[in-house]
Formats: sequence, structure tokens, C-alpha cells
Amino acid sequence: MARDAAAAALADADFVFEGVPEVMEAKREALEFACGYLRPDAIVASTTSTFLVTEVAAHVARPAQFLNAHWLNPAYIIPLVELSPHEGTAPSPWHA
Repeated sequence: MARDAAAAALADADFVFEGVPEVMEAKREALEFACGYLRPDAIVASTTSTFLVTEVAAHVARPAQFLNAHWLNPAYIIPLVELSPHEGTAPSPWHA
């Protein structure tokens, strides 16, 4: 039942943050599950602070729509998120 609810939520998502523990196998499993249900235009971001974005990008179905988005700690005091694309991340549609 929970997997069905997750699949339905993912199918409707515009943007998904992966935030599982800093274990590559856990990230791979989460990203492969999510990518199985996401729309082709959905953006996926990891919150890793341990792995290179290129390492994590290998586990998504559409690497062009993947980047790292990690907040700076302590997040409740520092209102800043570092965005780290990899060489295969597509340019932002908002850039002219």
C-alpha cells in the first residue's frame, strides 16, 4: 500500500529531493525506485554532502534533469542551498 501511494505521488511530482542516508546503495535504490514513476520532465535532486554529484547521477534515469541541492548547516539559521549540477545537467530553462 505504501509503495502504491509513493508511486502515485511520484507520478504527479514536478521536483523530487532524494534525502536518504549517505549510503550509496540506499541512494541508488531510492533513485531507481523514484525514476520508475516520475514524469519525463520531472527534476530530481540529491541532498548528498558526501558523494560527488557525478557519482549519484549514474543512478537516475534522466541525468540531464539531475543535480545536487544541499542546504548549508545549520539550515534553520543559514537560508542558503548550494546547487551543484554535473556536466550532464541540462541548462536551466530560465536562462536566456
